[in-house]
Amino acid sequence: MDCINFNEFKLAKKSVKKNKYESNAEKFFSNAYYSYDIKDKIKFYTISIKLKPSFIDAYFNRAELYKELGEYNKSIADYNKILELNPKDKDCYNNRAIVYYLIKNYDKSLQDLDVLVSMDKHYKNIYFNRGMVFLGIEDYKRAAIEFTKAIHEDLADSEAYENRAFTYYNLKKYSSSIKDYTNALKLTPENKNIYLSRGTIYYKIKNYEDAISDYMKALNCKEKDPSFYHKIYTNCNDKLNKKILPFVNFK
Repeated sequence: MDCINFNEFKLAKKSVKKNKYESNAEKFFSNAYYSYDIKDKIKFYTISIKLKPSFIDAYFNRAELYKELGEYNKSIADYNKILELNPKDKDCYNNRAIVYYLIKNYDKSLQDLDVLVSMDKHYKNIYFNRGMVFLGIEDYKRAAIEFTKAIHEDLADSEAYENRAFTYYNLKKYSSSIKDYTNALKLTPENKNIYLSRGTIYYKIKNYEDAISDYMKALNCKEKDPSFYHKIYTNCNDKLNKKILPFVNFK
């Protein structure tokens, strides 16, 4: 009769228990994924993590939900944990940079994006997002450089044209700004805000005819009826007296 190796028996038992926890973690993850209530989703992802502390996808999804709820510190904590588990997770660097941007911690946001660009120079939207950080600190020259890189990466990125136009506007390069807004309109002709922004620049350089034309398109006016100028005043007054606005979302 062979002797029982109790050490192997204990290890096998422990392995079975671990597999059971991980299987249950997957079930709770699935429950979270298909749940409609955001708080229930977080609850299920939290249970998944307790059952499987190395469950990166659960951390990632929970971090996104915390961001959606505006609980940014909790979101950052989850992204930190992901990077402990996998220091080369590119998506995590990008998403944590977005959260840092949302809380106006531009230095840390840029640090994450610098790490990301060192790992992958062609990571989707990396230069656009770096441009957004430089917009946040009002460094328009560097923002313009990043949006130019974004355009080189994707010639169909209308938002990159729109934001570079905004940087040129702030650098008083009005002709370049108008050119970029025009390129953005070629890509997204239905975007009324671009007409407003370009019209504002025309107004600023006293090209009133083109300004009125853009405002008419933005306000869906086919002719200068008596209400047209009132619509310009009520809809565009902020544009005429304040800075125009960029496309303000990270990607």
